[in-house]
Amino acid sequence: MRRRLDAAQSSPTKTSKHSFAASLSSEATSFGRTIAKELTPRVIRVNTISPGPIVTPILDKGGLTPAQKDNFIEGAKSRIPLGRTGTAAAALYLAADATYTTGAELFVDGGLIDL
Repeated sequence: MRRRLDAAQSSPTKTSKHSFAASLSSEATSFGRTIAKELTPRVIRVNTISPGPIVTPILDKGGLTPAQKDNFIEGAKSRIPLGRTGTAAAALYLAADATYTTGAELFVDGGLIDL
């Protein structure tokens, strides 16, 4: 017996926040590859970065106390196989040193996705 599921029948509460974030991430990657292909004749490189937890000054703007911020960072580290947060060095690498790289997705997540 075949069942049909209309979009109106699916409940938004059953949709995981993670699946929504994953779909946005895959769309960004697809967009990056498409733009890279279109801009290659103009010698413009386009790459995407899929970051894991990166400690940046934005954490200071979240209204967290220093103890809450430290707990957040330590919680993130406990889920990352390398056991630490990352840096923004990957963006510098793609901007300066990766002159023969375009259309690539660089995972900078300490093994969070692949391991």
